[in-house]
Amino acid sequence: NTRISKDIFDMSEFIFCWGENQKGLINKIIKNTNNIYITGSPKIDISNLIAKRITAKHKNRYAQNILVNTRFAVNNGVTYEVELNNLKDLGVLKTQDDINLFKDFYDSDVKIYNEFILLIKNLSSLKNINITIRPHPLETSETYINLFSKFNNVVVDNEAQLIDQFLTHDCVIHDGCTT
Repeated sequence: NTRISKDIFDMSEFIFCWGENQKGLINKIIKNTNNIYITGSPKIDISNLIAKRITAKHKNRYAQNILVNTRFAVNNGVTYEVELNNLKDLGVLKTQDDINLFKDFYDSDVKIYNEFILLIKNLSSLKNINITIRPHPLETSETYINLFSKFNNVVVDNEAQLIDQFLTHDCVIHDGCTT
């Protein structure tokens, strides 16, 4: 309910899903499911191909290059008020209960964001660890640049190709980011 309006589904000729779980969620919202197709996720498919390239040698070592993909546009980008009004305008938030749920989501996201910052700071204190933060396109990259400017082993990069970042990092840390 907080991601897309039912009206958008009703106007859509085709709806593409990553898998059965996503299709099931959409089926709860709309009645006509003849235009829903499971196509998979290109990013996950690429990730699976990369995983096949990993040798047994790599499986037994600790991660040295960590990619952190973020998704905190509402905490570190657009403001709560802007997103609240946008969701109201889209018809996603119609009742006070909807608004309260969004507020709970926002408050939870603030906690998760703060934990990500703490995690990155803690990881950056480890020897031989390099961290790349890949902010969501709607986030303010400068926030991360300012927070981690004193750490030599942390860079902020949302310009590099994602496939290149997958190939040059040992693991990805995220919390619901589609990458």
